[in-house]
Amino acid sequence: MDDDTLANAVSASPKIIRSISINNAPNLFYSRSNDPMLYEKASLIQDRPDFQKRVGRALAARYKDKELDEDRPVETKIYEGFYTNTDKAILRNFQSGDWQQRADIVEQLEDQRLKQLGRRLVAFNSPVELDSNTKSQALEYLRNKWLTSVDDKPGWTSFPTAEKYLIEIEAKGLASVEVIADWRAFFEERMGALEMGQLL
Repeated sequence: MDDDTLANAVSASPKIIRSISINNAPNLFYSRSNDPMLYEKASLIQDRPDFQKRVGRALAARYKDKELDEDRPVETKIYEGFYTNTDKAILRNFQSGDWQQRADIVEQLEDQRLKQLGRRLVAFNSPVELDSNTKSQALEYLRNKWLTSVDDKPGWTSFPTAEKYLIEIEAKGLASVEVIADWRAFFEERMGALEMGQLL
């Protein structure tokens, strides 16, 4: 196979080549199968380091864009590795501290996912603990989330998607006029608070 065909084989169904996540699968054990075809395949692969490398490159290419996309929401990165024992100890201190202590503790974390989530917790629960720069970043983050266009197909409810849903609910008669008005008022109040620089 050329590289493109091999890459397609990696993603094909039924699977010709399978990847195994060592943290999601049982250990691999010695096979007691007497099927000579399995031994022939294993020997062939073992004797072809060039093939092993090509398969490795094909597998890695599947995740290349994912790894390079640093701007992905932290929620999509939750399962991308474990954090250290040091961070676990810091988290215990974070959970028992007051908000001022938490604002300081979160900066000691090594794992960027934990740091980002910790900063959010502080920002949304006790914004008075934030310096002006951090508060500005938090407000910008919220504005970007809330104002994401329907065309961008966000994985969350933004103001434009909320309005789209409300129009659909209204057209189908799934809620009363009063309830829909209350929902609209909530979103308008939230947007007004953001425009006033309020995080809560």
